[in-house]
Amino acid sequence: MIIWIVIAAIVVILILIGVGIYNGLVGARNQTKNAWAQIDVQLKRRHDLIPNLVETVKGYMEHERGTLEAVTNARNLAQSMANAGPGTNGSQFFITLAPTPHLNNRHTVFGKIISGIDIVQKIGSVQTGPMDRPVTPVVMNKVTIRR
Repeated sequence: MIIWIVIAAIVVILILIGVGIYNGLVGARNQTKNAWAQIDVQLKRRHDLIPNLVETVKGYMEHERGTLEAVTNARNLAQSMANAGPGTNGSQFFITLAPTPHLNNRHTVFGKIISGIDIVQKIGSVQTGPMDRPVTPVVMNKVTIRR
């Protein structure tokens, strides 16, 4: 009789262990399904956000383009210096009056006109001859440099 009770107890314990393992596996399966469902939700959210991101980047790109154009145009009326060429040992100082994209990243800008712009524009409009030199010499009698 005791043997049957021990065998019955072992069978009950094995059944409880089996049920516990089964419940653990079902719980793990449900957690895995839930994790994959969360991944799908995140992927859908990101997919929905991509058009918004593209529009935001386009807007920022327009802002950057405008800023770059403003900086490039601010180079107008800038005072710059350039070497006259290889082996010349000479320098050129010039003031730009119009957009000069060909000078970008090539010459150093070290100042800008803060007053007398109208005079600079008059100088820029004088008649020129060969090699773009003024027909009548242009002389500046007074120049003030401020730091």
